[in-house]
Amino acid sequence: MTWSSTRIRTALRLVVPVLVLLGTILVFIEPAAAHAALDSSSPEQGAILDEAPRDVVLRFTDAPDLSLSQFEVVDGSGGSITAGPARTGANERTIELPLRPLGEGSYKISYAVVSAVDGHSSTNAISFGVGVAPDATPAAEQESYPTPAPSAVAGRWALYWGLAILLATATSWFVVFRGAMRHVGPTFAVAWSLAAIGAIVLPISAAIAADVTVVDLLASSTGGPFMRQAIAVAVAGVAALVASRRRTSATMGIVGAAAAVALLFHTLGGHAAAAESGRAIAVAVQWLHVVAVGVWIGGLVWLVIGCRRADPDVQSAAIRRFSRLATVALAVVLVTGVLRSVDLLGGWAEYLHLLATGWGTALAWKLALFALLAATAAWNHFVRVPRLDRSGSTGVLRSVVVEIAIAAGVFGVTGVLAGLPPAYEVESTPTVERVVASGADFGTTTRAQLVITPGRPGPNLLDLGLTDFDTGSPIEARRVSMRVELPSRSDLRPEIVEFEPAGDRWRATTTALGIPGTWDALLTVEQATTSTQIPLSFELVAPPPDVTVSQGTNGLPDIVTITFSDARSVQAYVDPDRPGASQLHITAYGANGTELPLASIDIEATPPSGPTEALEATRLSSGHFVAPVELDVGSWRFAIVAEPKSGTELQATFDQEIAA
Repeated sequence: MTWSSTRIRTALRLVVPVLVLLGTILVFIEPAAAHAALDSSSPEQGAILDEAPRDVVLRFTDAPDLSLSQFEVVDGSGGSITAGPARTGANERTIELPLRPLGEGSYKISYAVVSAVDGHSSTNAISFGVGVAPDATPAAEQESYPTPAPSAVAGRWALYWGLAILLATATSWFVVFRGAMRHVGPTFAVAWSLAAIGAIVLPISAAIAADVTVVDLLASSTGGPFMRQAIAVAVAGVAALVASRRRTSATMGIVGAAAAVALLFHTLGGHAAAAESGRAIAVAVQWLHVVAVGVWIGGLVWLVIGCRRADPDVQSAAIRRFSRLATVALAVVLVTGVLRSVDLLGGWAEYLHLLATGWGTALAWKLALFALLAATAAWNHFVRVPRLDRSGSTGVLRSVVVEIAIAAGVFGVTGVLAGLPPAYEVESTPTVERVVASGADFGTTTRAQLVITPGRPGPNLLDLGLTDFDTGSPIEARRVSMRVELPSRSDLRPEIVEFEPAGDRWRATTTALGIPGTWDALLTVEQATTSTQIPLSFELVAPPPDVTVSQGTNGLPDIVTITFSDARSVQAYVDPDRPGASQLHITAYGANGTELPLASIDIEATPPSGPTEALEATRLSSGHFVAPVELDVGSWRFAIVAEPKSGTELQATFDQEIAA
């Protein structure tokens, strides 16, 4: 049996299991949210608002392409209530939807967005209510993203292989074979064909996933990375054609450089380009990673082709040079790969939860295959290569074929990874949270289960179940009410909530639970001839508000905006924002964007050093207060407790850095 036939048989035995493994990953990997995943919204999912908002604000993890995305807000009957087209908000990742005046009722926000960064699509629906609890959002409409299409995975696989081989042309020419490369023309043809197939298949697959035409996709901002990538692949093809006819150091170097540029454009259309901060560093690290992969994996292919039927001395020299080059490339791949995976996972600690997301699961498969590939490479470098003079190159080259087969699996899993959102982005649409309180009367005749939705300070839907203590059967009642009080606030009078029957259960909507803390409740269940009282206790915790800072220009101070879950907000700034005498301005706004009348406000300031002190606030208008403060250099913290004339209390803190 010749070495050539052995290599082919070995490759076939390894490629088939790799393809089966890749198919298994595609079948069993968890679906996840798309790259343009919803980061937050105002109103939030399940919010019950006192006042109707004037617009809906959606914040995504990637910038949506407005020309390809669709947004809609409808009322309970399905009628549209948007007052105009969607527009970009404070930044390219924020979308605003203007609304017509809304009345009391349940409303649904739905969207189908396409990421302007990588072309992936996402659909979602969230609900909110004005004065009432919103209808539940069906699970089928909640944010999801299917497993990457096999066509997209295959396209990336072909692109990776084609560009890796073309890139390794330069290093193989200058370092490994030193100008004595063989079978260049046919190898170029295969490599460029693979890269071209990938460059064509990827935008087609993205267009199908986004439910748009390829022409519309390429004409949008989302199509830009695909177009630039295709042009770079075309340039690499022209360079390869010239180099196949004139094999010089210049032409071979140009082929490698063109492939490196194509990989850069591919990187600019991937996860690294979506980094919210440090984008240039993320892109540079990712590009260095894929270039090192190309030098190593593409070099393996050139090594096998160049050593075929070559003189034994030529084979030995080429193998030794490649072994040293591959060691450096492998080190770069390892370091840059760790840096990128930590970034995309969201921190080192997330390795402990690697299988918690689809992206993490795919990464675990890739790490397993990479470990096998690196172990094979290490065996060659430390064991087989030193024995070349005694045992010849046949064993090394057979092992290189094994590396190529494993690399095919690594490229396939990488194609899956590129089609999934990074682990730090995978946060499903916020679900409606609930607080559940249970209890029974002193005589143990009746059990009660109270479900409070959304279970936060503010308007809540109360859903009450009353059952017989022994049998668990629903009991009949003539009237049900509940007295609620907050023991920590003796200045607040208890309030009575009346329930209405809803089948076997009882329901009520209330704004009485407007302050965070541990509440005491006393249910009174009036039946035909008896009355039963059931004590309950539950804690309501306010979600942290969203804090944004608008940088001041031309001598104007920075403005801090604190947005609460019910779309109300507080704006604050210190003027002047430098050491010395200054004033802290606080203005409250309702969900509709107009100034929110306040009954009172308490403000505390904590200086960089020293005790917290209360500031004396003076009213300038119904919702605007100002308080004098003597500022020192350093970090200040301000705490605000505002009591609106109607609605629930607003509590927030923010930090302000005072520079010298």
